Amino acid sequence: NAAVYDEEKVYRQCGFFLEQVSGMVKVRQVRAGSPADLAGIRENDILMTLGGELLEWLLYREILNKFLNTIPQVNISLFRVTSLSPVSRGLLSKLGFPYFFWGLTCALEYQGMTIRKIVSGYSAAKAGLRKGDIIITVHGIPVQFVPPVKVYQLMMGNRKALHMSIERYVSFWKELK
Repeated sequence: NAAVYDEEKVYRQCGFFLEQVSGMVKVRQVRAGSPADLAGIRENDILMTLGGELLEWLLYREILNKFLNTIPQVNISLFRVTSLSPVSRGLLSKLGFPYFFWGLTCALEYQGMTIRKIVSGYSAAKAGLRKGDIIITVHGIPVQFVPPVKVYQLMMGNRKALHMSIERYVSFWKELK
């Protein structure tokens, strides 16, 4: 089957298997050490664009062809939903509040609230968040045009878990074998 062959070729070159679910292109599996893995792509990420083109309107076969026929550098945007656990109270005094409550800091930039720093070993890093990720929602509430102080209030509103979605722009080189 040609589609299976193309899926395997995308896996060899990029390091992930994809699936199309309700029009969304979802990462099904990421090979450890692959270009996709090193770029921070994770299982269940939703791929939004490839080379600036929206993927949601394309057939699965067309999406695979786009990955195979793109230049060796792959440029995609992805969407991720994640939940974070708070830092322990003992570490809060050491790291500062609310600056590192979740192991991250943010700043308002032209795209919206953008992650500026991730503290290694804390929940934000464990969730695979990275500097430059754009926060889209906090506890299901869109935050793109919300003042930073209100976003921090939303983040602190539920201290048991932080539910958020992010957008990330990723660029990596395919393995051409």
